[in-house]
Amino acid sequence: MKKHIAISLVILCVYSLVISPSFADLFEKGQQAYDKQQYQLSYKYMLSAARLGDYRANFALSNMYRRGHGVAINHHEANRWLHRFKQQFNDAMLHQQDYQKKSKIK
Repeated sequence: MKKHIAISLVILCVYSLVISPSFADLFEKGQQAYDKQQYQLSYKYMLSAARLGDYRANFALSNMYRRGHGVAINHHEANRWLHRFKQQFNDAMLHQQDYQKKSKIK
């Protein structure tokens, strides 16, 4: 179990490094606005980041729709953004598994 958690953390770190700085900047600005309870501003940043492919922003948008932070509560939208997050995260995990398999072959 610890090995899986460690691998997941490594994947997240590597995947975060792969994201272009503009994705990271948008997400970070959105997170800062969220922390200051500026939810509408946070929503704008997170939406932009998510549209550019930042999986973290997809997860944040899901939570915002579920809690009604910056947007009206909408469980359908929350589930839609959560589904996008899961797809992107699962893709990253599959790539990591493929990499590990190829590394063992050598």
